[in-house]
Amino acid sequence: MLYHLRVLLVFPLLVAVALLAAGEDMRHPPRVPAPARPGEVGNAGAAAPVAFWVFAHPDDETLAAGVAIARSQQLGLRNVVVIVSSGENTAVGQRLGLTRQETASDRAYETINALAAIGVENIRFLEVPDGQVTTGLVSEVVDGLVREGGHDAAFNGHSPYDSYAGMPCGHPDHCAVATALVDAWRKGEIKNLKLYRIGQFFDGPFGENCTPFDSDQFLIKRRMVQAYTRIDRRLGQLGIGGQSVPSAFSQAVRTPECWDSPRDNPTGAPDLGWTTGSENRGAG
Repeated sequence: MLYHLRVLLVFPLLVAVALLAAGEDMRHPPRVPAPARPGEVGNAGAAAPVAFWVFAHPDDETLAAGVAIARSQQLGLRNVVVIVSSGENTAVGQRLGLTRQETASDRAYETINALAAIGVENIRFLEVPDGQVTTGLVSEVVDGLVREGGHDAAFNGHSPYDSYAGMPCGHPDHCAVATALVDAWRKGEIKNLKLYRIGQFFDGPFGENCTPFDSDQFLIKRRMVQAYTRIDRRLGQLGIGGQSVPSAFSQAVRTPECWDSPRDNPTGAPDLGWTTGSENRGAG
């Protein structure tokens, strides 16, 4: 009888402690996984086939290709999402009083939540400073991914044929990623390459392949978008992505995702060796 009385008294305390711990975890974003060095991206496991999704900043993957990644998941591919830059230069972080590291961590938290909505867990944050993404650096990353997944792996990323806000090829960091991917394709290092646009959210042209969402895809896109737009400080959700490019996120659920095929002689895809720039201008 005394034993059962002790259990009845202790059990509620254990439950309370567990709930408090869970609440603490929800209020504070998890620590972002340590980045791999360019060219040493690491091994995600032996499952195959694999699809790599290489984007410049947190939120680019959802805006440009959220439904496409979800479709790849449904087809049974092993999807690896690589986010090259932390995107910490956004003016929203400064307005919220966050340090650059806090902004980077919170943006990564949004990406983790967005991709969790479609079951993607293999996310690699390389944490290159915002505006310092170069074609050479991304080329090293792509080389590492080719060694991991083989030449037949599917590669996806920014389109060098994008154009918006007066910038052929788009945001400098986006352009560096796009140029590296097309260079690898031209050299025969990768065979399967799709290049996704973001310019349609900024009054730019649509890509050569655009498909409207069906009802299920609309819901998928909306769930992913909400990871970037929901604001709930209790849960550590600050909506940094949604506040950085509000017009893009407001259009994302009703504007189709568009992609281009690589071309032998692309226009608007020069290797400019970008080393400066920031997200303050709004896209990224």
